Amino acid sequence: VTLADSLQQFSDRRGNEPGTLQGSQWSPSVFIGDRERGLFGGASFFFDFQNRPGKGSSSLVSSVVTLGYTWDCCAITAQNYTFNVGLRQENRAVFSFRLNGIGTFGTEQVGQHFR
Repeated sequence: VTLADSLQQFSDRRGNEPGTLQGSQWSPSVFIGDRERGLFGGASFFFDFQNRPGKGSSSLVSSVVTLGYTWDCCAITAQNYTFNVGLRQENRAVFSFRLNGIGTFGTEQVGQHFR
């Protein structure tokens, strides 16, 4: 990518936009089943293979794993979310119980990453 002439004054010595880092990222996802009936589940991962100081040896940045079961009247769902960018690490477990026609009860609306 070449910067426009009017932006050349902001480029680094190689002619690249400052702050642009070389990266190698991969985000595979899989979802199996039907959320409207029976057993369903899925997983989504985000990997960053760029080596950066202080990041540690793991290339996994975040993951979401969902498992649930749906009946004619209701559904239960559990989701585990992890996030790790070195200094900031989070783990969150989310549970949900849905009664059709009434609403969803639980810690949070789950399945947001699989719409």
